[in-house]
Amino acid sequence: MGLDTHAQQLFVEALRSGRYRQGTNAEWQQGLDGQVLHCAYGVLADCYQRETGQQVFFPLGTDAMAVNDEPRQWLGLTTDQLGELVNRNDAGESFESLARWVEGL
Repeated sequence: MGLDTHAQQLFVEALRSGRYRQGTNAEWQQGLDGQVLHCAYGVLADCYQRETGQQVFFPLGTDAMAVNDEPRQWLGLTTDQLGELVNRNDAGESFESLARWVEGL
C-alpha cells in the first residue's frame, strides 16, 4: 500500500520544523520547565489534527496507539512501522533521524 505522500511530507516537515520539543514514553507531556514535549507519534497526531480538523485524545492509562489509530492510518503506516517509530523515538533517536527514516519508507 505505502504511505500517503502528502501526509508523509507534512509529518517529515513537522519533525524537522523545530516547533516540537522531543519527549519519550508519552505522546504529549509537560516538561519540568513547563514546555510541552512530544514523541514522534504525538507529532504525527498533531499533523493529523491540523490537516483533518479531527481531534485526537490520549486518555491516561490506555494504549494510546490502540485507542487513536487514525493518525497511523492517515499516514499509511503499518502497525509494525508505527511500533518501530515509537521504539526509535523512545530509545532517543532524534526527530531528524526519524524524519530520514520516514522518508525511506
